[in-house]
Amino acid sequence: MRRSLIALTALMLSTLAAHAGETQKGMNSLSQLDGTRWTITAMPNEAWLARGESNFTDTLTFANSQVSFENSEMREFAAGQYATKLSKDRQTFTAMLKSPKEGTAHYRGNLNSNRDQMYGNIEWTRADGKQVVYTFQGKKVE
Repeated sequence: MRRSLIALTALMLSTLAAHAGETQKGMNSLSQLDGTRWTITAMPNEAWLARGESNFTDTLTFANSQVSFENSEMREFAAGQYATKLSKDRQTFTAMLKSPKEGTAHYRGNLNSNRDQMYGNIEWTRADGKQVVYTFQGKKVE
């Protein structure tokens, strides 16, 4: 009985330690982006390019679990929370920013294995319901 209790206690402690490691890993993935800035160039898809949309550059700043976009802020998009996921050789992030005048912009990005370049897409649903899709790529600002 005593051996069973010791074995059960050891199993519970190892499970708690493993879960704490996973939680710390998740926190580290956020902290790898927090405090960084990125310059990106976004290009509309061909359909919107034909309608007169054009490329734009933007600077993304990750701080305090939020992401802000300099050009997006000019269009009255507020900073918003981002989520990130870390895999063996890649980190991804998502963010949704809202503007009462301009609509909603959903960003999905990927970082390369060196964590110094990013690429992804932006789905901007304008206030009138039209959706513009952009792809983007960028570099970390040192």
